[in-house]
Amino acid sequence: MKMRKLKWALPFLAVFFPIALLSFYTYSVASRSVRDLVDSENVAATGNLSQLLTQHTKQTATLLQAFAAVPGTQKAVAEKDEFTITTRLKALTVSYPQIERAYITDAKGNALGVYPQSSLVMRTASGTYGQDLSRTDWYKNVMQTRKSYISGVFQSIDNGSSAIAFATPVIYLETGEILGVVVFEYPTEQIKQWLNNIDLSHGGNIFIVDHTATLVAHPDTQKKQKPQYSDVISRTNGKHFAGYRHLEVMEKALAGSLHVSEYTDPLSGKEMIAAFLPLAIGSNIWVVVAQQPTELAYKELRRVSLNISLVGGVLTLFTLFMSFALAKMSRRNIKLNEDLEEKNLLLKDLTSFVSHQLKAPVTAVSWILENIFDGDYGDVPKQLNEPLGELQDVNKSNYRLITNILNVSRIDRGVIDVECKKILLGDVAERTVRDYLEAAKKVGLYLKIEGNNHTEIFVDLEKTAEAITNAISNAIKYTKSGGITLRLSKDEKFGIISVEDTGEGMPPEMLEKLFSRDQVHGANTAAANSSGLGLYIAKNFIEMQGGEVLVESELGKGSTFIYKLPLYTGQNTEDEEG
Repeated sequence: MKMRKLKWALPFLAVFFPIALLSFYTYSVASRSVRDLVDSENVAATGNLSQLLTQHTKQTATLLQAFAAVPGTQKAVAEKDEFTITTRLKALTVSYPQIERAYITDAKGNALGVYPQSSLVMRTASGTYGQDLSRTDWYKNVMQTRKSYISGVFQSIDNGSSAIAFATPVIYLETGEILGVVVFEYPTEQIKQWLNNIDLSHGGNIFIVDHTATLVAHPDTQKKQKPQYSDVISRTNGKHFAGYRHLEVMEKALAGSLHVSEYTDPLSGKEMIAAFLPLAIGSNIWVVVAQQPTELAYKELRRVSLNISLVGGVLTLFTLFMSFALAKMSRRNIKLNEDLEEKNLLLKDLTSFVSHQLKAPVTAVSWILENIFDGDYGDVPKQLNEPLGELQDVNKSNYRLITNILNVSRIDRGVIDVECKKILLGDVAERTVRDYLEAAKKVGLYLKIEGNNHTEIFVDLEKTAEAITNAISNAIKYTKSGGITLRLSKDEKFGIISVEDTGEGMPPEMLEKLFSRDQVHGANTAAANSSGLGLYIAKNFIEMQGGEVLVESELGKGSTFIYKLPLYTGQNTEDEEG
């Protein structure tokens, strides 16, 4: 009897185990796809809002600095001319309605003028009295750093609504004396309107906190809610909440970490899957959060899980229909995965997104450094020229690194297009050396072009130039004396640009992996300061256009990078892509 039961049990087990394994695998794939889809949507939403907020704050800060630098403003502040100050502030706020209130203090923090009128400046029988604002964080920061400052969210004195302060010093350029401080109050209601225009799936939302984890804007808070994060009332459940500061996920983001996490939102009390994006606002770090209720976001996943369980049970009980049922389930799962993959392809690739967002602080640093060198903050002391120059060089290196990572991501995903047009070989060479003539001259090297400039080729100018400049940049770094020659020639199929240097050369083992993503760092690849991806990108750019890249090198005798570019034949047209 036992043997008979075992005999019937074996076929059952033989069918059950494959079904169980297949069900588990299918659920894992579907789960991963759904989670990736939700995470990608949240990350993309935070990126879109952060770009809008960065652009808007930069424009407002630029307007503020320009207003403070006008001689008429400086004169009115120096003379404490309340009428002129108020008149100028009125003209400004009328022209830029996004500014709710503008005011100016003297160097001691006393309000000199304000528009629209408020309790900051009071008129009595004995004269005008300006409120002392010297204890505000924006006043202290501006006076200490002598630079512009963007505050966190605070409660406006007059109407109690939430606002952000943009402040900048009024500096008398001849003496460097701070005459006073110009302040714009920017209402957070405008930011809240942006949030309401961003749609997330599954009833999700997006909100912003400042560097103290105080809510700047949230779609579920009352219109003119006081900005204390410990006393905000949700329209959803009418409850108070203890704020976001104590949350580990928020502390991690305030420390500068972009991450995706599940947590309990203290405002709504719901379990959320959220993306936390740190954002540089002035000298502080704010956080943009996009979130979706976990229950709704994974609802489809639970439906898939139920379907898998039901199908698995049917297949286990009815072994005679195993093949048919398995085929049907496979088709359903394949269709599900194809749908999910198609949706994933439509959303911003995570690597590409991070690279784009990293460009924002790098660009901001570059902008601030340019303002410093232009004298926007006064004369730069001589002892700071060298460290500021080094900081600028590091910032440029970071920008190139981010660009390389972004290009590799695009190459891997096959989303880079080339726009080939008829152009002269000499024009490509001139475009290539344009940005490196001063760099070569600075280190005592020549950089010249020799050969036939009039050969007609069919390439994408910008991508070809970017590929060739990689060789020039490396040659300048590792050539001690002599220089670099771009030698122009042609054969039956190609126009040829050979980049010849008199540098150190490279060993054979390096040449074998030079154009791969796992090339040996060192020598001309500048491992300490480069992503090591430049030559890989250059080779792909040239081959996309039907060209070739070769290299010849010998230790102690320099290197030659040979770029073969397709000739213009008349059969290829200018609107044709490589």
